[in-house]
Amino acid sequence: MKKVLIFSVIAGLMLVTAGTVLADTTETIDIGDTISETTYMADGWGPIQSGWGGNSGKFRVIWEPSLGSCEDVDKWASVTLPTMNSSELITSITIKHLDGRTNDSFRIYINGVEVNSYNTDSDGIEIWETTTFPVSGEYIASEAVIKLEATAPAWSLCGTYGQVAIDSIEVNTTFVRSAEITSPAVDEVVSGLVFFEATLDDEDGNDNVSWAVRQGTCAAGVGTVFGNVDGHSDAYDWDGASFQAEADTSTWVDGDYCFIFNPTESAGDLAIRETQEFVIDNDADDDSVANNNDFCPATTYDEFKRVNPMHYYWSVDNKDQLFSMAPSNGIKAKSSAQHEEYSISDTHGCSCVQVLKWLENNYPEEYGELNGLKKFGCSSGVMKDFITLSSNI
Repeated sequence: MKKVLIFSVIAGLMLVTAGTVLADTTETIDIGDTISETTYMADGWGPIQSGWGGNSGKFRVIWEPSLGSCEDVDKWASVTLPTMNSSELITSITIKHLDGRTNDSFRIYINGVEVNSYNTDSDGIEIWETTTFPVSGEYIASEAVIKLEATAPAWSLCGTYGQVAIDSIEVNTTFVRSAEITSPAVDEVVSGLVFFEATLDDEDGNDNVSWAVRQGTCAAGVGTVFGNVDGHSDAYDWDGASFQAEADTSTWVDGDYCFIFNPTESAGDLAIRETQEFVIDNDADDDSVANNNDFCPATTYDEFKRVNPMHYYWSVDNKDQLFSMAPSNGIKAKSSAQHEEYSISDTHGCSCVQVLKWLENNYPEEYGELNGLKKFGCSSGVMKDFITLSSNI
């Protein structure tokens, strides 16, 4: 009998963050045992058989006969693993199978992707084989569907007995210690109060953590502005699995930053060091008002054709972040004007038109009809009302 074990190197469907292997476990499916089959949601199998090849136990065939023949649509059978820890990865599959009187070759799939196969020639001898098939790639064990498919043509008695008998399937898994930074997102632009969050999937759950936020680099010991290393002892929450810290970044220098999450290791663990780069921009619209105090995050210049006397507008040629005011005889909006009384900070980053829209939206009964001012500027009364009302929010 010529037997060839074909090892398929196929990339996995589901990947986890890089980590370290800790321990091995095995899920055993006893084909022919109805309790085990129910637990693992067995599907597509032929009827229970016994006695073939000297096996007095119970087993089933992959290719189930139907009405005296074997149809191609029936040449597969599957089991499904239960919900498990997402860090359990499948490393190999051990199958007890009958190499019988016909060609009992088959393929193995995980979640629809072929991961290995067994090829044999028919020589008329029935022998039960136990073969371990390595699995290349990173396949998460939780709820994985293990499918076996007969690959040889149906033999002459397939309609009576079926083809490719299976006694048991063992799915061997290993736990991979892994970590992930969940906030901020990669290259996310943030400002004001920022949350730094990460998770660790670890079997013992008793590791400590070193962490840092660094300006302009992810390198160790350089540019640390926040954390529990390099002389910092900032507050954070850590329960061995979930990490959270928060910082008011409104006074930080705008630019590139890096969050480093570095859980410590128990004996036998290799290091995990996760990094995530992000950007701080506390004044996204460059109006000199911090985002967390900016009621109008997209400040626009007022473009009035004419401004009423003693009315205010936000001009492209403003000086010292002050609103322009038309003198008593009125002016064209883009000509020189006095700069006094109200700054863009006073209006929380809002131009005259935006001030009027804010009042209309938030106090519609009192300021529901300001269309005239939208054409000719904001009066001192409107500016004062806005400053007073907005300060209450």
